[in-house]
Amino acid sequence: MLDKSEMIFGVRAVIEAVQAGKDIDKILVKKDIQSALSKELFAALKGTLILVQRVPVELINCFTRQN
Repeated sequence: MLDKSEMIFGVRAVIEAVQAGKDIDKILVKKDIQSALSKELFAALKGTLILVQRVPVELINCFTRQN
């Protein structure tokens, strides 16, 4: 299990990390996410090999209550 200091929380922060070329193992997103910001995230991920897992909100809540 990763330490929270090794995690990034928030859609905007993840987009910025992807665009900056940070080394990212995987991204967990809420299963039913549908927002303009999520579309921006998926556009940033296009062409990368970063694993994206759509998970229930309950799993994300185990890590944080942030976006």
